[in-house]
Amino acid sequence: MVNNTLGPDVIDAIGKGAGGISDLLNGDYNHFGVRALESGLFDSLIPGLQGILSQARYWRKPTPLFGGISPTEARTIMRDSQGLGLHKSNLFLVEISFANSYQTVTELPPRFNLYVTGVLYAPQSLGGDAYNVGAAVLNSVKNTAAVELKITTLDDQHGTIKKWFKSQCALSAHSDGTVGVPYNYVCRIKVLYGVSRKLVIAPYEDIGWFKPTKLEAKLSRASDGMEELTLSFLQTESFRRADK
Repeated sequence: MVNNTLGPDVIDAIGKGAGGISDLLNGDYNHFGVRALESGLFDSLIPGLQGILSQARYWRKPTPLFGGISPTEARTIMRDSQGLGLHKSNLFLVEISFANSYQTVTELPPRFNLYVTGVLYAPQSLGGDAYNVGAAVLNSVKNTAAVELKITTLDDQHGTIKKWFKSQCALSAHSDGTVGVPYNYVCRIKVLYGVSRKLVIAPYEDIGWFKPTKLEAKLSRASDGMEELTLSFLQTESFRRADK
């Protein structure tokens, strides 16, 4: 009887008015403004209002195209991600120095960093034991594992990088079967993130004392690319800071 007496337009206006009052009581003024515009009261005052409202509905309506969120939320996420300042994986610097530079048989090229194409290592690795406690498992911390660092580099036609690495290995394992003193073959390797040249303070850096362990070379007549070497190093001491 109420619907027949008042009519659908009046019922709709009452519903929107009640919703608007609820928005005001909840402090949602933006939604109240949208309700007021959708009520049709301002159609004669603002030409093209319905087209504007259709765009507004599109921007605030969740859609599968944006993973179930509205275009407005997608735009906010995009703007937030643009200001994160993420680190690029191709922006880094590698420095190698020696505990005893006088024992270096072959000099490291001064522009060694230009030869480097990639670095692979785990900056932090913890070892431990697992214990059964009833039906559960308890993992304990036992030690900090030594860091294994692999540097992929190019080499020149004279084999400078290969000669240098072999000379460093010769300082640790002599040809007569004896073993060298760590002070003579240990090198300090520093990896600086987010920089292309040496700075006083880098955004982030890893540094440690390492010994050379293995040189891997791969040659192939099937490709016309540059030769790449893999230089493997193993951390000598996980307790001593290399920046001291």
